[in-house]
Amino acid sequence: MLKLATKMDATEGGIAKILYEQTIDAGAHPNELALMQTLQITESDDKIEFKSNYLDQDTVALRAALKTTAQVGVCALSLFRVIYPERFAIMGVTDLLRHVKMGL
Repeated sequence: MLKLATKMDATEGGIAKILYEQTIDAGAHPNELALMQTLQITESDDKIEFKSNYLDQDTVALRAALKTTAQVGVCALSLFRVIYPERFAIMGVTDLLRHVKMGL
């Protein structure tokens, strides 16, 4: 699908590929780096406790997850715009996407 997206729109397809790799690296598929970024280990005499506060409190990981979610949503809409350009133009979504992308 990434190859097709890149073929249809090199810019948006390239962004989709970057976002895909970024989500994989950040834990979309379990990996050591993603786990270790949020892992807290507490040891006592009788136990070892492991906690992962990935989406707890206002952390860098949570902010990154929220930003990536927004970027993926905008990228998906941008790819649909390639398929339905007239509909997006009629609804004003093309201009809106341009505006939203500036902040991401």
